[in-house]
Amino acid sequence: FKYTQFLPKDGLLSQDQLEAEEEERSQRSRRTSLVSLRREPPPHVLFQKSMWPSIHWIWGKREKCQMHWPFRWHLKGKLKYDVITQQGQSKDKVIYSKNTDLVPKEVMNADDPDLQRPDEETTREIREKTRVALRKSASQKVAAAMPVRAADKLASAQYIRYTPSQRGVAFNTGAKQRVIPMVEMQKDPMEPPRFKINKKIPLGPLSPPAPVMHSPSKKMTAKEQQEWKILPSISNWKNAWEAVEMYAQVEEKMAQKEKETHKEKLREMAPKARERRARIKTHVENEDGEAQERDEIRHKSEVIALDVPNPRTSNEVQYDQRLFGMDNGFAGGEDEIYNVYDQAWRGGKDMAQSIYRPSKNLDKDVIKTNRFVPDKEFSGSDCRQRGREGPVQFEEDPFGLDKFLEEAKQHGNSKRLSDSSCPKEHEREGKKRRKE
Repeated sequence: FKYTQFLPKDGLLSQDQLEAEEEERSQRSRRTSLVSLRREPPPHVLFQKSMWPSIHWIWGKREKCQMHWPFRWHLKGKLKYDVITQQGQSKDKVIYSKNTDLVPKEVMNADDPDLQRPDEETTREIREKTRVALRKSASQKVAAAMPVRAADKLASAQYIRYTPSQRGVAFNTGAKQRVIPMVEMQKDPMEPPRFKINKKIPLGPLSPPAPVMHSPSKKMTAKEQQEWKILPSISNWKNAWEAVEMYAQVEEKMAQKEKETHKEKLREMAPKARERRARIKTHVENEDGEAQERDEIRHKSEVIALDVPNPRTSNEVQYDQRLFGMDNGFAGGEDEIYNVYDQAWRGGKDMAQSIYRPSKNLDKDVIKTNRFVPDKEFSGSDCRQRGREGPVQFEEDPFGLDKFLEEAKQHGNSKRLSDSSCPKEHEREGKKRRKE
C-alpha cells in the first residue's frame, strides 16, 4: 500500500495548461447540471506551485449543531454563501440565489423526451386522477362543515394469521395457529368531538424577501432634487382679494334690488286689498237684514231641539205677592197660626208646567238601558246635550276618598318640585351612604 498513488502529480504543468483543463472541466459540469455540488476546494487552489496537501485524518466526530453549516465552494474557489438560504427549507424546494438562475436554459436537443408534450392517453389519466383528488377533497370539506354527517363506510375486514409462541396443549387450547379477522370499530355519528380543534395555532415563518439582483440606487444630487420638485397647484380663489370683494359687492347690490322690488309689489297690493275690503263690507251691510232674520229663525229651532225652557217674557209677577197680603195681617185680626210658606212664591203656570213635570213614558224611560252612560264623554263620541229631567243630584262621600286623592296629588306635585330643585343634595347623600 502506497500513499503516493493517492497524491496528485508534481506541479510540472504550466499555468496555461491548468487553465485549459479547468475550463474544460467547467464546460463539462455545465452540460450535466446547473448547480455544482463540490464540497471540497478545487485542486488548483490547494496544489499550486508544487504545494502538497495536508492529509486529513478523522480524530473524532464533532457534535452536530444547527448553527453550523457545511462549507461549499464554487468552481473558481469562492465560498457559496447561498447555503444559508437553504436552511430551514425542505429538500425538494428549489431556491434561486444566483444571477445565472435568471438566464433561460438553452435547449440542446429538440427531440429530448422530457421536452415533448404528453400523448392523449397520458393526458386523460392525469385528468382523471386530478378529478378524483378534487372530488375527494371537496367531499371531505363539505362533510366537515355539516353539523350532522352520516357514518363513514367501514373498510373490509382483514384476516391475520396468528401463531402463538407457546404451542403447548395447556396454552391456547392446543391450537398451533389462529386466523383473526381485524374489523374497524363502528363510529357514532352523533358523538361530540373528543378533542379541541379550535385552538389558535401560531403561524409559521413568513416567506423570505425577494432577492434584489441589481445594484443599489444612487443618491440624488441637489440639482436632480430641484428638477424633480413639482410646485403645488395654487387656486385662483386663494389670494384673489380684489375679485372676491367685487363679487361680494355685486351680490349685495342684487340682494338690495330684489328687496326693493318686493317692497314695491307690497305697496301696489295694499290699495287693492283696501278696495276689496270696502266692497266686502258694503255687500255685508246690504245683506245684514236678511242674515239677522235667518239667525232668529235658527235660534228658535235650536231652542226647540235642545228642550230649553221658554225664555220669552211672561206676564207673571217677578216678586213675592205675599208681601202685599194685607187681609192676612192686622185687618183680619190676630191669629196664632203664623204660616209664612202657605202659598207658592212663583205660581205661574208656564214655569210649573215646564220644570220637573213627569212624562207619560216614565216607566219606559226607567226600563231603557241607554241611560247608563258616563257623565264625561269620550273623544269621538256623540256630544249632543240632553235635557235634565229632574233636580241636580250629588253623591255622598262617606269615606272621604275625593279629599284623600286631592291631597295625594298635591303632595306628589310638591315632591317633584323639591326633587328637581335639589338633585345635588340627593347625590351627596347617596354617596355618603355608599361609603358607610
